Amino acid sequence: MSWIKLGHASDTEVKSIVDQKLVLTDIFDVAFPENLSKCSEGFTRIYEDDIVSCLRLKEGQELTAAFLESRKYAAYLGATTEFRKEEGLAYDPTNNKLYVAMTQLDGSVLDNFKQQETNNDIRLPLNICGGIYELALDQNFSATSMKAVLTGRPLKKGERYSGENYCSPETIANPDNLAFLGSDTLIVSEDTKKHLNNMSWAYNVKTKKLTRIASLPVGAELTGVTNAIVGNKGFLFMTQQHPFADQPVNVKHEEIYTHLFEQATDDDLNAIIGYIAGIPPEVLLD
Repeated sequence: MSWIKLGHASDTEVKSIVDQKLVLTDIFDVAFPENLSKCSEGFTRIYEDDIVSCLRLKEGQELTAAFLESRKYAAYLGATTEFRKEEGLAYDPTNNKLYVAMTQLDGSVLDNFKQQETNNDIRLPLNICGGIYELALDQNFSATSMKAVLTGRPLKKGERYSGENYCSPETIANPDNLAFLGSDTLIVSEDTKKHLNNMSWAYNVKTKKLTRIASLPVGAELTGVTNAIVGNKGFLFMTQQHPFADQPVNVKHEEIYTHLFEQATDDDLNAIIGYIAGIPPEVLLD
């Protein structure tokens, strides 16, 4: 991975830019070509927000573009705009690694999505179940490389668990919140309709061992996960929201266990905060 600097400005300078209340055409000349593969001379073709357009930066608008139209300006300068569906982030201070949850691997991360991408920097296979990526950082905390360390697995019709799940329940699906505990342990929590139950997992980034540590009521999402030391004991706190709300589907896209949603009482719909106790404090201090 390499980086393209867009610009640098003080808060006062940014406020001055914002106060001008500029619109896109104050910053760029914009054209939408009939030939989607080519722009007129002096213009730069970009593919951003699912639209092909041709831009020409107006004189003196570099900082304005950097702070008001950051994504378009990044594409204009040659950076990729193909990342999508990033969710949770967690930092491993021991190994100086950053972990990011990509809840689905589809759309613009595929190879030349819609045959319109300008750079085609990212060429991943389709995986609706998503994955976790590890970014190696330098001394300035800028990422220098990025690789998948954990991915979900779509099931096939007739495969074990496929009657109740779209993604295999033996690994993650649509990862969302991440937390790094220390001792090489990354906590991965799901926000998915493709498992019958959303789950939380402990993933050892060194041994690659994945352990399921929590399973929620049907239709609930596991959201805030955080660790704390109380006295001389370690705790992992978890929040469960909207049980009996997100209808899961199986590999045939059939809604399953709908009667549980219909029979849910007001008490069943309550959010819950819970914890796992007994974690050695030294694990959380690592």
